[in-house]
Amino acid sequence: MKISVLLVLLLLLPAAASAELYKWTDAEGRVHFTDKKPAVAAKVETLKVPRAQSPGGTSASGSAPASQGASSVLERQKRMADILTQEREQRESAASKKEKDAANRLKKCQELQDYRRNAARSRIYNIDDKGERTFMDDNAHAAHLRELDENIVQNCQ
Repeated sequence: MKISVLLVLLLLLPAAASAELYKWTDAEGRVHFTDKKPAVAAKVETLKVPRAQSPGGTSASGSAPASQGASSVLERQKRMADILTQEREQRESAASKKEKDAANRLKKCQELQDYRRNAARSRIYNIDDKGERTFMDDNAHAAHLRELDENIVQNCQ
């Protein structure tokens, strides 16, 4: 919905008088287009806006008729729409990657917590070269549990 409104506004830009147009992103990640430079935005991009043509075919500055015509205006509008589509896809891709990373962190955290619970309830052993079990002594077991607690703190924030 917002993108379609933005596209309609962008389609009307060639009819507007020549002015500077600013593109900026707010703290919540929304992209804004304004004719006044925002004071609060960290990254502001100045967009080049073509001069509008008068009904007689001359540009607003009174120069000779533009040879580009309506097809070039449509091409510029298509390029702008393509840029906006590409930016939207990049934002969606970044959001998807962020969600996957968060899900992976949660899964790893749960696995560590499950292993910690099981390790606290039972004796831990290793299998030596002969295939026999060698159990950890109480000090090694306590050190292993402390190490697991540290890993849980690091991975479950």
